[in-house]
Amino acid sequence: MLKRIKILIFLLVLLFSTSLYSCYKAPEHDIVVYKTEAGQKYHEENCRYVRNKAIAINLSRALYDGLDPCKVCHPKTQKDLDTLNKD
Repeated sequence: MLKRIKILIFLLVLLFSTSLYSCYKAPEHDIVVYKTEAGQKYHEENCRYVRNKAIAINLSRALYDGLDPCKVCHPKTQKDLDTLNKD
């Protein structure tokens, strides 16, 4: 009985860790953008909306999370990321 529980736990851990890895994969080259804790947009570092409360994240992660570009500072977009990662 104990052996079955250990095997079940092992399989659950393996399944959980595999699903986390496949959720998000950053490209080889990325661009740093900034956001606030609860913001729905991403920004350039010097944007007035993130001054003194910026959290640095990768552009690919911001796009994956569904964040939109700021209409004030006009940060890099998916097109810029694609150009950076062209073969």
